[in-house]
Amino acid sequence: MAVPFSPFEPKVSFRYALLIDGITAFTCKAAGMPDLDQGEIVIDYKNVEFKVKGKSRWQNIDVTLYDPVEPSAAREVHTWIEEHHNSETGIDGYAFQQYKKDISIQALDPALVPVETWDIYGAYIQNSNWGDMDWSSEEAKELSLTINYDYAVLR
Repeated sequence: MAVPFSPFEPKVSFRYALLIDGITAFTCKAAGMPDLDQGEIVIDYKNVEFKVKGKSRWQNIDVTLYDPVEPSAAREVHTWIEEHHNSETGIDGYAFQQYKKDISIQALDPALVPVETWDIYGAYIQNSNWGDMDWSSEEAKELSLTINYDYAVLR
């Protein structure tokens, strides 16, 4: 018996928006999606073992940004980093009042309407790499971020 074909429009990885307050959305080249590790607890009993779920840990997200002349993604990222820690004064920001942000990753349909939204809560920059300058390269300058966060919800 033949299975009837159901036409569908797939989500495609190049049609998305990364929304971070203070960072221009079109500078985002690539963004990882949320990833959850459920952990494992092993219960030993006599000559067998049982496994149950351990702590749920959301894994870091890697983000790559283009760094145009204007708006400067480097400046926008540095402004966010200054909310984490100001290198000139040595003062750190407050987690829930300053440097932690809620961000979103939206999958878009062909008309650029969001069809899936991941809301990511308590995000902050764990690591930033400002890229390299190279006389022999013709590539656009990029910078990369590792975003750590508390949890994510699919809407």
